[in-house]
Amino acid sequence: MNKIISILILSFLSCFSYSAETFEQSKSYKSYLKTPKQYRVVSLADLRKSFNAQQFVKQSKCKQGGTIDSCLNKKTSIPAIDVGGWNSYAHENKDYLTVEYSFFMGARQTVFRWDVSSSGAVKAINGHALSITK
Repeated sequence: MNKIISILILSFLSCFSYSAETFEQSKSYKSYLKTPKQYRVVSLADLRKSFNAQQFVKQSKCKQGGTIDSCLNKKTSIPAIDVGGWNSYAHENKDYLTVEYSFFMGARQTVFRWDVSSSGAVKAINGHALSITK
């Protein structure tokens, strides 16, 4: 009986460990390392800032419960939806990065957009993001 309880607890805890991806484990870092130096357009420091900003958004709370990442994964789990993925870019104000998540349903694109400050504060800046951000 104790083995069953410990297995259930371990499986429950493993559900929450998937989001603990570090920058060095990310696809963007690995593809950066594979790109020859003369073709790199962005610095490693900028890539790390972009990754961290996306992590701040993903870990923010969702109005439906859980994190924004889990809410968006639920929304895009429908087979008819093509996921555009996460994107981030520098804001006109250098203290902010803008983070976007997009997906397509047919020809219609839906974009969720947040501003992330250098201190890690997340602010929804469009209607889609406002509808899910707590």
